[in-house]
Amino acid sequence: MKKLLLVRPFANVMNINTYNSQEIGLCKAFCQFGFDCDIVYFSKTNYEEIVFRGEKTRIKIVWRTGVVFGTRAIYPDFLNPFKLWKYDIVISTEYDQIMSIFLALLHRNVYIYNGPYFNTFENDKRMRAYDLISVHICNTFVKCIFSKTDDATAFLKSKGLKKVKTVGVGLDISQIDKNAKTRRQVTINEHIGEHNILYVGTAEKRKRVEFIIKVFEALCNDRDDVKFVVVGIKDKREINHLLRLINISYRDRISFMGKVENQQMADIYQSSDCLVLASDEEIFGMVLLEAMYFKTPCIAKDVAGPKTVIEHQINGILRNDYNVEKWKEDIAYLLNNPDVRAKMGEKAFERVMSDFTWSKVVYKMFKKKQTEMNQ
Repeated sequence: MKKLLLVRPFANVMNINTYNSQEIGLCKAFCQFGFDCDIVYFSKTNYEEIVFRGEKTRIKIVWRTGVVFGTRAIYPDFLNPFKLWKYDIVISTEYDQIMSIFLALLHRNVYIYNGPYFNTFENDKRMRAYDLISVHICNTFVKCIFSKTDDATAFLKSKGLKKVKTVGVGLDISQIDKNAKTRRQVTINEHIGEHNILYVGTAEKRKRVEFIIKVFEALCNDRDDVKFVVVGIKDKREINHLLRLINISYRDRISFMGKVENQQMADIYQSSDCLVLASDEEIFGMVLLEAMYFKTPCIAKDVAGPKTVIEHQINGILRNDYNVEKWKEDIAYLLNNPDVRAKMGEKAFERVMSDFTWSKVVYKMFKKKQTEMNQ
């Protein structure tokens, strides 16, 4: 049996019930090619669990504490060459992770899957010092760096990295499909209105939720049939801060649903007229793929992730500014034209299915090796 190791060396604990894990989705595609897959995630305790079984393959999550440096983790268990060599392929996340460099030095068949198109170190001096070592190692020992967007590819090549290829990101449909066997009904009637504007994500600054609130307020000034549904923000201080930004008479039109499990998102997407994402930095934007799969048109800032999946005015809308009035007009246009909204939704679904499933991503990664992988 062929074996794949996928390492996520970030020192934060993942909640795989509320986050559509890219690592699990990618490994499911590898299972189709006959690989048993181990995923290493950071944890406060060491344990292992099987999260997926195919006919002859499986995915195991190896939760490990690791040695932590700021936001980075190194997993000593997987620095043992004899343990590493049992894997046919090793994929690590991000070239600027120290663990990625160690793996490249210890295993003959290492790949890196890179998302950010900006520095994730604390300062440029530290980044330049790191690059002096890491760029040479990657060019010498890493088989290929797969990037999530063209912007990420250009960013990596500007550093001198040579073996870089854009492959995008896939959607694990089974995690959110309305017909999934494990799906539990979510009651959303109390959260929705006649027309629903959806936001899914955190309240961190780069997400520009405050701007979306201002756009929604401008929309409320013109009409009384809209509601703003917010998924992912549950901290009461963050909620109260956002509510204070909007006219008191409109606050009851904003519904904060907190964290929602993957299997419950289908109803929310399908009950929404559009999804709005105004991030000024978006590595990819998994919520865009999820919304598009459920034929929900998206309005997003024209940055790396959104412009990879959205074709302007065909399967969604891209904006290159932060003009409240223009964003409001785009939303109103979709609300007032259900035929346009439906057509965009259909095109969005087609885009996901044609280019952004995990099997498509694996094909882009290893298309020259497909015959070999199937043997």
